[in-house]
Amino acid sequence: MVLRILTVALFWLCSGSWSNAASPDLTDSTEETVISIIFTLRSEKNLPPIQRNDVLNRVAGRVSSANLERENFISHTDQNGKTLLDRTEEEAYPGAAGEIVAVILQPCSKAQEKDFVPHVAESFKRLIRGSPGHYDILISAHNNWNEYGISLLETVVTRSGQCFKKFSLALVMGLQN
Repeated sequence: MVLRILTVALFWLCSGSWSNAASPDLTDSTEETVISIIFTLRSEKNLPPIQRNDVLNRVAGRVSSANLERENFISHTDQNGKTLLDRTEEEAYPGAAGEIVAVILQPCSKAQEKDFVPHVAESFKRLIRGSPGHYDILISAHNNWNEYGISLLETVVTRSGQCFKKFSLALVMGLQN
């Protein structure tokens, strides 16, 4: 079997921000918003909905946790240097996969949490529509994705004495035969 692997990385440094307190509800709400955007983009191209897959969630989780710990760059490799192909093989995923990773940074002090989700939604849509590689992974009919895995992790980091909220997003699209 041939595995088709597509990867694209992106780094967001957002101008808006949110409060300093970590919020599982905020992470869940942001994840739901990202998935909703993906479903909307796919439906605009008359592509069918996709289903969440636990194996792809684990594959996505390994790279998002690695990117959460990295400084000043993002990567498609996990803490052990494993690529998307390596991770899908180790998790015994029986199909093709494509991956988008993103790191979102915002200052801790400027806005309220309620402002974050709509801001990320707009940023995500602009970036996806403005990046042929990202757009292709999400909505191209030739990719024929039928499932996905997502991981969105959050931490607080300090850079040059300034507090930032850092979200690490990994989205893995999959096609099982």
